[in-house]
Amino acid sequence: MIAERRAIPFTALATAPTVTLPRIKALTTGAIPNFLDAILNIAESDTSSSLAHQDNWLIQMKRTANMNISFFGDDTWIKLFPNIFHTTDGTTSFVTADTVEVDLNVTRHVLPELKKPHWDVLIFHYLGLDHIGHSSGPHSPMMKPKQIEMDDIVKTIFETISEQDNKRAITDSNSKPTLFVLCGDHGMNELGNHGGASKGEISTAIVFMSSAFGNFTRSPKTYETPHNVGSLSFYDLINQIDLVPTICFLFGIPIPKNNLGKIVLQVGDLDGITSLRALQLNARQIAVILQTLWTSFNINFHKSDLSHISDIACDSIVEEKNRLQCLYDQAHQLHAKAYYTGSAEIIERSLYLYEKFIDEASSRISSSSREYGLGSMYCGIIVITFATCWFIALLIDQYKSGESETVALRIHRFWTRERSLGFFGAIGLSVTMFASSYIEEEHQFWYFWMQTLWIGFLVKSNAYIGIRNYNVVWVGVLTFLANWAGPIWWAVASNLIRQEIINPRNLEASGQILFKGTQYCSINFKQPKPPLFLDYILYTSTFHAIVLLILSIAMMIFRNHLFVWTVFSPKYLYQIVWNILHHFGIEVVVCGLLDWVEQ
Repeated sequence: MIAERRAIPFTALATAPTVTLPRIKALTTGAIPNFLDAILNIAESDTSSSLAHQDNWLIQMKRTANMNISFFGDDTWIKLFPNIFHTTDGTTSFVTADTVEVDLNVTRHVLPELKKPHWDVLIFHYLGLDHIGHSSGPHSPMMKPKQIEMDDIVKTIFETISEQDNKRAITDSNSKPTLFVLCGDHGMNELGNHGGASKGEISTAIVFMSSAFGNFTRSPKTYETPHNVGSLSFYDLINQIDLVPTICFLFGIPIPKNNLGKIVLQVGDLDGITSLRALQLNARQIAVILQTLWTSFNINFHKSDLSHISDIACDSIVEEKNRLQCLYDQAHQLHAKAYYTGSAEIIERSLYLYEKFIDEASSRISSSSREYGLGSMYCGIIVITFATCWFIALLIDQYKSGESETVALRIHRFWTRERSLGFFGAIGLSVTMFASSYIEEEHQFWYFWMQTLWIGFLVKSNAYIGIRNYNVVWVGVLTFLANWAGPIWWAVASNLIRQEIINPRNLEASGQILFKGTQYCSINFKQPKPPLFLDYILYTSTFHAIVLLILSIAMMIFRNHLFVWTVFSPKYLYQIVWNILHHFGIEVVVCGLLDWVEQ
């Protein structure tokens, strides 16, 4: 179809997080998704991420053009767009072992729905290729047969809509052809996973197909673009969100107000003046967003205001707002001249300025949504550093034997081999926070595999799959217990050990204490004080403070890292949960109550 010029292909670049829910948001609103969307992607019953009250092309088609829209496939769409679809049949995307039925459930609707007389928009979201990637990687022997299956489905859909277009053209010469868009919501890496920003994960295919494309008078330049297999670049590069304004312009509906994409002019056989009008609408919509950053940005075109900028080179303007204002104004000025003169040179220049404005403005808006409060981050690190030093000082102070004792002597008394091992262990763990691969495999060092995986299996398999409604609080409690089963066990066990030390049940003349049977534990009662509950809290607090401090520094350094949203940010959230729920909740509150009861 591409060779016959009936399909116009592109490589569409997505942005992280490259998981389904935020990518669907991007493909329908044109906006940049955030990390919270990636978290909500795993909660099947979540409704807070609904797009029912956010501007998108589906709502515009439904409310503005009163179109009949139906959906079949990944039920994330049904959650995002309640009360939009006329007919639906959703499938869960979390049973990744299923690579057959999950697609057959969609395919069985294709021909019956296409043959219905009153449909306007049909959306089919297939999951098989994604599931094969998750289960066995992109080079799986199952991949090629699945791709052939998908190719056959594309052929069936295209042949059916082409036949319908031809029949309509016979009875109505003013009828419009059907547009068929084939695209992926994300790619995958060499392991078959996705979520990050590697080249394989962000590179997706998008193909526009129509029976009308073969009659174009202007050949899209994307056909001549050389392929670069190494960089996964095939045909022209566009942004994935460019789909949004393109669909809106072709169907004559308003562009969503938060869109940051640019109309792909190659999809329409547009003359110069029509192309200018398309980009003018696109530029104004984005300029309205710019006004939220700079209230003084002028989005209204007044010819009398432009005489002073006709000879200015906008690229020479350093201040960003003024440069964008210059591009916007000059594009409108040349647009007005092109409308009256029809000059091809002026049209090309105006198109260039519109596109440059849209690209730079979109980049500026995207970066503003991802800007970090560096002042707050530095203040946080300073506070954590102070707390860490304070805990270490308190620990050393516990081992003084007199007011006149020097600090060096206290450190010498404190610095035993056991404490040295614990201190350098905490530092060693913290150093691994600077490598994404170590963070991803941290569980290898910490958890009791059998109990954690077993409890986790019970929670995951019964809390989500196939269940629409569940108690979020109890699922949260069970998830916490599953993930922290080992540390909770040790924290509670520490209470028993402290009680054996403070109130020995069986004390022999040799100074040994009998716990059970013939198992002995040596206790030296000549130490300055036994390890009481407050000492335990001091040690654990120091450990958590050191880890949190170094992790905070790592986050500061890697805030622009490739995996900041998929590795470092989740780890930081996990560490915060560790401190709040486990350290304060379990080690301080629960163990404190148990210690008080024992006393």
